[in-house]
Amino acid sequence: RTLYPHEVANSNYESSSLDEPATSLVPFELPTEKRYEERGVIAYGGMGVIERLYDRRLGRTVVRKTAHPSPPTLETRLAKEAWVISQLDHPGIIQVLDAGSLGTGGGYYTMPLVHGRSLRDVLAEPLTSDARRRLLRQIRDACEAVGYAHQEGFVHRDLKPDNILINADGFPLVADFGLAKTHRGGSILTQTG
Repeated sequence: RTLYPHEVANSNYESSSLDEPATSLVPFELPTEKRYEERGVIAYGGMGVIERLYDRRLGRTVVRKTAHPSPPTLETRLAKEAWVISQLDHPGIIQVLDAGSLGTGGGYYTMPLVHGRSLRDVLAEPLTSDARRRLLRQIRDACEAVGYAHQEGFVHRDLKPDNILINADGFPLVADFGLAKTHRGGSILTQTG
């Protein structure tokens, strides 16, 4: 069973289960280097790696996105992506839970694990008339999330079915703001490179 923080603090319990605190310390006292337990790679992308982790401090599974170590501009881009997402407080936009630097170098941020699939996967299936109506609502909800981002001064610039996740409840989440631009207090014009 999972121990709650007050139970851990009042016991000498040593856990061997992967889903329980790995120490008798209150989970918040776990050193940063012991906070996450790697649970496998989900995907490799142009910017880096997306992995499944178990967060021992908070007792939940999360996803970590890390930047490739080379070129160094990717870490800057990843940090900017985490910052952009953290500025957007909307239920239709994926959240940033944590961000920082790995002990081995390189930046990362964590986000919730979405149980579901991408809009691309949904579109690849034959659709009944009910499924089409549900899909239209999901696309509308994703558009409302993107509209909110625009009102807040951010443009996604890589919106595609792969970057819209449909969770187990059928609710869309816009993800992957790695190419986002801000027009807060300025121009949104792009340039080569």
